[in-house]
Amino acid sequence: MLLLPLWCFSNVARAQPQRVFDIVAYGAVPDNSTVNTRAIQSAIDAASAAGGGLVRVPPGGAFVTATLALRDHVFLLLPRGATLRGSALLADYVNVSGGNWGAWDVLHTEGARDTGVLGDGGVLQGPMWQMISGYDEANSQFVPLRWSGQYGCVGECRPRLVFFSDCEDVVVRGVQLRDSADWTQLYRRTINVSLEDLVVWGSQEWPNNDGVDFESCTGVLMRNVSSFTGDDGVVLASGNCNDMIAPWPEPWGSYTPTRDVLIENCTISSYSSAIKYEAIFQAWHGDVYNVTVRDVLIHDSARGIGFQQRTGGGAFFDAVFERVTVQRTKGIRGPNWWGAGEALWLTTLPEEGPKTTANHSLGGLRNISFVDCVLEGEQGAVVLSRGQGNASAAGPAALTSLLFSNVSLVIGVYGNYTRPGVHDLRPVSTGPSPLEPSAEPQANCTGFWFEHADSVRVVGGSVAFVGAPPQPFWQPGATCWAATMDSAVDVSGLACAPPLA
Repeated sequence: MLLLPLWCFSNVARAQPQRVFDIVAYGAVPDNSTVNTRAIQSAIDAASAAGGGLVRVPPGGAFVTATLALRDHVFLLLPRGATLRGSALLADYVNVSGGNWGAWDVLHTEGARDTGVLGDGGVLQGPMWQMISGYDEANSQFVPLRWSGQYGCVGECRPRLVFFSDCEDVVVRGVQLRDSADWTQLYRRTINVSLEDLVVWGSQEWPNNDGVDFESCTGVLMRNVSSFTGDDGVVLASGNCNDMIAPWPEPWGSYTPTRDVLIENCTISSYSSAIKYEAIFQAWHGDVYNVTVRDVLIHDSARGIGFQQRTGGGAFFDAVFERVTVQRTKGIRGPNWWGAGEALWLTTLPEEGPKTTANHSLGGLRNISFVDCVLEGEQGAVVLSRGQGNASAAGPAALTSLLFSNVSLVIGVYGNYTRPGVHDLRPVSTGPSPLEPSAEPQANCTGFWFEHADSVRVVGGSVAFVGAPPQPFWQPGATCWAATMDSAVDVSGLACAPPLA
């Protein structure tokens, strides 16, 4: 098991400031319509001038605001019954940030130390419900209003709920984060992040409302978090994975790694991947390593645990997933949702396109263990590597040193919509369309699928097929495992139960 250095948890025990600055005393009005940005920011600035404190949102009606920026030693306090709600109007964010559309967030903090959000059940709410323009039945999605083209903004341009960049010692604890119009939380280039005792909720029919994204963070603790969103639940990345904005101004190929991560005692559900390592779109990414995920329940997601490496020289390595239970992964109707019901999905292959022409190799995935896990889904475990730039094949270094110890795979049908036996490898152009998961048809369903994988051990595991599946690819040729393309796999410890006739 990986051990994190003690400094990772130093911010959890730190005494929080006691002086309280009530936002009502600075002119905030809880009528669910007055935009209180200036009043609340005045309370934050007063606390900062006093050397720190708690900026309290009192219980009662909802206080509406646009972009707020926390300061050193200042914490936003949301007691039970308090609601701070983000405005749904573009003008309210422009009035604060001017042309900086990258700051169109409800809480946007850069360069602060010893700060965050505290509470005992209060709500920080986004404007998702006020930004619906329709419903796309074919893709099982609400259609959001978009602010594209405004003030140089490209892409979807909806306000995120919580954003911390280049900060240190950030604590978000004891609150509800609900209805974000875009990503619920983003922590970028931040040292020591503690997320504890949180409820994260967003409609599962709303696109791009990730539960939390960690980009180039050092020292992450995520504990006792319940997350229910449409897009990915937890994302670990090094570098920027958003192809709609310019890459970071860091030297090419030197992105700060994401490292020393502990995720435990969490429950996650997502219409995408519940937990994901991501390196896509931008041409370079750094490393992600020293990650421990334990005692986590994942349920009703399009994917359980997903590794999506497509670009950049960074690697994902030295990780343990222990006592993780994945229940009922299932394909979601419509091609806009990525995932075909894979309980576990480890993939490293180069993405094609203009943003990836500078890549010659990927860092690969190595030294990853899955211990005492139960993985239940419409597909099993996909462990796959493909050609790396100038090389004709991925080779043994791209996907290596994997351990599956006492891992039980259970294959069944768990949704109203199931896809055929495919490997959804997006984003990559390997078939009729890079947006369709139809490029990798399988004749039969496979518990473990190994492709270009080296030094893989399966110890004390099992594969079982349950129920009466309607898809012909399940039977009679469904198999417990398959290894192709020179994979080096030891499955001597794998117990196989035949599929039902």
